[in-house]
Amino acid sequence: MKFPGYLRRIRSWSAPTRAHLPGQHAEASEILERWVVARPGIGSTDDEVPAYADMLLLQAALRIEYRLPLNCCCAAFSGCILRTTGAYFTTCIQRHLGAAAALLGRLDEARKYYDEALKVCTDMRFRPELALTRLQLAELLLEHYPEEKADALEYLDFAIKEFREMKMQPSLDRALKLMAPYRKQQRN
Repeated sequence: MKFPGYLRRIRSWSAPTRAHLPGQHAEASEILERWVVARPGIGSTDDEVPAYADMLLLQAALRIEYRLPLNCCCAAFSGCILRTTGAYFTTCIQRHLGAAAALLGRLDEARKYYDEALKVCTDMRFRPELALTRLQLAELLLEHYPEEKADALEYLDFAIKEFREMKMQPSLDRALKLMAPYRKQQRN
């Protein structure tokens, strides 16, 4: 499975692109099968695929909710000392691992990853990722930990303000949609 670096990048970029396109989920699944599930030694010291490429593949698997590659990617990043993907497609690894764990039903693990992501993003002053992490943590708490609704709404308020200031419209729309039922309750 050794390919020149540029070919690896093109292949790994294709999956997340296809995952966002209507009618392309089957193609994204095929890429994930080949580049994640069937890849020998994923996450090992012999694995030559860079972290940013694996993160793109993890994001594609999250987008189409394909659990088998999520498990493989989580295993590949297990024990990883990296906190971001570096200069390419920079993102907080722990935030995506939290989303993967949540989708896989591993709620305590998801919370742990989100807590790590909050610390990393705060320490780095990684503002967009911090807002996204707070949104995802709010989603997790509201769905699975109703007793922590107050904390979830605080995270959500923070994220909404940040998304507005940074003009992150799709994320703002998602956060406002999540907040809508609670705003109605506050008015009544």
